[in-house]
Amino acid sequence: MTLNHHQRRELRLIQNHLLTEQRRAGAAYAEFNTAGVVFHPIEFDPTYSLVIPHQGITWTRGEDVRRGFETLEERGRWPHLQYLDALFPQAFTRHLELHGFRHYLDTPVWLYMPLYGPVPEGETPFGTVPRDLPNIQIQEAISHEDFAVWWRTYRAGYYGVDDNLTDPKAIKPFEDSFQRGERVFLIGLYHDYPTAAIQVSFSGATAQVDEPAVVWPWAGFGIEETLIQLSVEFARTHGCEVIYSVGVPENDARLYQRLGFIQISNIVTFVEATPK
Repeated sequence: MTLNHHQRRELRLIQNHLLTEQRRAGAAYAEFNTAGVVFHPIEFDPTYSLVIPHQGITWTRGEDVRRGFETLEERGRWPHLQYLDALFPQAFTRHLELHGFRHYLDTPVWLYMPLYGPVPEGETPFGTVPRDLPNIQIQEAISHEDFAVWWRTYRAGYYGVDDNLTDPKAIKPFEDSFQRGERVFLIGLYHDYPTAAIQVSFSGATAQVDEPAVVWPWAGFGIEETLIQLSVEFARTHGCEVIYSVGVPENDARLYQRLGFIQISNIVTFVEATPK
């Protein structure tokens, strides 16, 4: 898509927020020429070890990407490049292919941009959800017990792991992040039973709303819409001007569009054309 000046600025803020989140998680970042390497010394999650373009540019040299791949390989990490495609010319894809890399994955980036103005009778405007949802409540995690509930609900929603045992060490990073003002954690309750969890991360005037984790029997009851909308309101309360989400599954696209999000870019992943 063709971006105007304002949208390009918003994408740059999203780009910076993604790197900020990686560094908050404990990853180191080193720049050389037109590329940079994000590396986590403990975690093997590819989210925290990758090659990215140097911040603020619209082109990365193939030899710099190659150097980044070699750096990750030497440290036992999966070598891959990620960038926001709307910030780069179409020729950049061909440039990478000519240097021995191939396209691997597109992950959508959704920007909150609700429509305002007259609404036809009987229709709900984008960016709003009905608030008369019976038996659904939203609770912010504040205490240690709240975070234990949030973590159990999150695990049950994303991984199908349903247990009542919670390791305090697993909860502490979330509590610390909350205390530093970097994140908020919301719990969705149906008839007072925890059924969904979501988190919002903040960096300056930018916020990322994660996809809600909903325990399977309660999916589709309207709790997803409520969690996302309240997460947006939390972000706006924190003074955030750019609110976005990453990696929404294709079958949830209409849900996010109805709530006021538009797809503004993709996070494009490139890997070795011929794995070593």
